[in-house]
Amino acid sequence: AEVDPDEYYALSRETYRRSDIPGPRRRTVRRLHRFLAARYKALFSGVYVDGALKAASIIPYHGGHAFYLYGASSSDRSDKSGNATSYLHYENMRTLRGRGVRDYDFGGATLTTEKGKSLAEFKRGFGGAEIQCYGGILR
Repeated sequence: AEVDPDEYYALSRETYRRSDIPGPRRRTVRRLHRFLAARYKALFSGVYVDGALKAASIIPYHGGHAFYLYGASSSDRSDKSGNATSYLHYENMRTLRGRGVRDYDFGGATLTTEKGKSLAEFKRGFGGAEIQCYGGILR
């Protein structure tokens, strides 16, 4: 489902607090929505369970390529919410494919930590190819 930028931001605050990372600012989220999503250049997508947003993402795309820029998820891991993030990525891929996107870049994972290894395993579960590359700076 499409997600309102303020609703995404609220869930992202919960997510980034758990990791002790600042995460995107509200202004950034709103601008991404206004300048990209409104022009069909980004998905603001989410999964709702019993009316509550459980997982959400912001994915810019252009031509045949999409990039998982930001994600947010609830700490609720109940039976109904446990696979919300997997379902979100699955639906993102289906939607993007329908818009002509061929590549869905999950972003990187540091394989030197347990969390990074777990994240890489989650991403491999979708059947894509692992590509090693260098990092960059988002401005």
